[in-house]
Amino acid sequence: MRVVLMLAGSLIAGQALAQDAGSQVAQTAPVSTTTAAPAQTRAQLVAAYPQSLADRPRAIGSGLFEAGWDASWQFNPYQGFGEVPDVRYGVSDQVEITLLGVRYILTEDGRNYPGLALRAQLHDLAFQNDPMAQTNFYPILRPGAFIEFRDRLPFHLAANGLIGYEISIQTARAADGAELSESQRYSSSFAPMELELQWSPLTILSFSVLGGYIDDTSTSAFQGVTQSDGILTVAAVINTHRFDLRVFYTNNWFNDPKLGYVPELGVGATIRL
Repeated sequence: MRVVLMLAGSLIAGQALAQDAGSQVAQTAPVSTTTAAPAQTRAQLVAAYPQSLADRPRAIGSGLFEAGWDASWQFNPYQGFGEVPDVRYGVSDQVEITLLGVRYILTEDGRNYPGLALRAQLHDLAFQNDPMAQTNFYPILRPGAFIEFRDRLPFHLAANGLIGYEISIQTARAADGAELSESQRYSSSFAPMELELQWSPLTILSFSVLGGYIDDTSTSAFQGVTQSDGILTVAAVINTHRFDLRVFYTNNWFNDPKLGYVPELGVGATIRL
């Protein structure tokens, strides 16, 4: 009888220990609740893009596409209408494909340093009508390299800077159909330097002031008249997540006395997809 009772007690104790161990394992075993984050749609990417002009980073961001266009009229018979298109697509948060080039963002601005980007282009597709001068024969290639700065500041202010170098290579024929000589193929080279201050007092409204100097490096000041240009541009921008509308006025001061001071009035638009 004692043997039977001992066996029964051992069996009951063993079952209790097994149940207790099982409950401890169930309590301590990690429960995986992690699920893959859904990919953001293009509409969500656009909606997350900062609306205020001064609050935007240097990079447009991975997956976003932006196309813009500025058109202006220079009040001078040698120039007249001109246009400057711009396109960029964020391959990643550091690499952007531009119109005919690429931009690499080394760093976005931080507490004690500005953002820095490098850009290279084969062409910018800018066009300037010069019906009287007939010095530019399109199409023109404009290979160039640029260093760009951006620093977002308190009070909805931001500063942009640019320095670079570009050359113009003409590939078309002259206006009368004659083939261009080798000396005409290489038409000019310029080193632009710009500094812009942006201010967004309202979420939907921004203003900017840009000053710069475009140095004509193809002609020495001791050799003849240069096409160097000092510029001062003021602009007002209606900005949203999806699009921007811009009106601007530019003062041009050319070294060429034939041009001299040339006022310029223009409009621009940008859309993000």
